[in-house]
Amino acid sequence: MTGVAAITPDDAWIVGSRAVGSPPMDAPMAMHWDGSTWRMVRIPNPPGDREDGLAAVSAVAANDVWAVGQAGERTTLTMHFDGSRWHTVASPNPPGEARNSLTGVVAIAADDVWADGTGAAPNSGISEHWDGTSWQLVPMQAKGQFEELAGITAQADGTIWAVGLVRPFQPRYRTLAQEFDGASWSVSKTPSLDNGDQLESVTSAGREVWAVGVTAASPDGQPGATLILHRC
Repeated sequence: MTGVAAITPDDAWIVGSRAVGSPPMDAPMAMHWDGSTWRMVRIPNPPGDREDGLAAVSAVAANDVWAVGQAGERTTLTMHFDGSRWHTVASPNPPGEARNSLTGVVAIAADDVWADGTGAAPNSGISEHWDGTSWQLVPMQAKGQFEELAGITAQADGTIWAVGLVRPFQPRYRTLAQEFDGASWSVSKTPSLDNGDQLESVTSAGREVWAVGVTAASPDGQPGATLILHRC
């Protein structure tokens, strides 16, 4: 289970992945809360023998729910629930033989949904926008030689924030935040402890933005300490 979205007290969704087949491989998973019970909901599994899964979910309404993830290692995955069933919606991928995945989504309106993740080569942050008809890649500003985005949120004024990590030509990761001002993405300065820092999730309330993640002794160091950033 990797993502959750609550619409009302009796309408909530969890997404992630589950093992299917023999030998087992990951497939997308969705569960729905009706106010008293969680139950599995049928969801499409992209064709092919590969590892597929969903990472995040967000809802405009009970009949307008979006989930994002990856199909295999090189294909972004977006799915939509229309109130009756889930179906796969085509989403673009950066050119080249790169690992592409979506890890965050925020649904603002029926014609305004944002997703972020990682793609292209070398790894860099990617963002996609749904305009009510199709998903389109929106160029992002490159910060370093290796980037991953993990979470995304929208402020009431329309500003979009995406967070993750960047390795700016040095061994240790640093926090990364990008801001979309309605016209383009730009990197926003964030504090980092230089310990192998990364942000995993972000949310906003009014003018304030909160992001959380981890700081560790090395990029893969475990255990790590909690990391909280606040923009006000």
